[in-house]
Amino acid sequence: MHHPLLIAARLVVRDMGGAERAALHLGKGESTLRHELNPNDAKNKLGLLDAATLSQAARDSRIAEAFAAECGGVFIALARSEDTAGGDTTMEYAGRLATELGELLTSAAKAVSDGTVTDEELRAVMAKGVSMASAWQELMVHMGRLNQAANDKRQPRVSA
Repeated sequence: MHHPLLIAARLVVRDMGGAERAALHLGKGESTLRHELNPNDAKNKLGLLDAATLSQAARDSRIAEAFAAECGGVFIALARSEDTAGGDTTMEYAGRLATELGELLTSAAKAVSDGTVTDEELRAVMAKGVSMASAWQELMVHMGRLNQAANDKRQPRVSA
């Protein structure tokens, strides 16, 4: 059986450079990992903690996305501090949030304009919502960084 979760895990491992390199992150042998990723091996399966470890090591959300879809949801990747460390200003982050919100509302208005919402329309609105949530998270990370810098300036460092 070629389950979407297993396909996602195999792609993550492939993009990490193969089972040999990926297995190092898990502290297990290459052969063991290959068995866990083999759709024809009913005895060995990749565990949740190992899947999370691979995802974090690869900085890849495909396994989480497949898991969320399997559960009838969506995965929303939150901005990491290092991902938003560029020179963008607060207004640039806020502008992206406003743009994403506008696109979400436009998509939602179009979807309900005829009084029904198709599966495709719902997916489109959900995707716009995910993009808006990501833009909001980027703004929050940016503001948190500004807050930390302000706190660092207010509190003098005590040297030993």
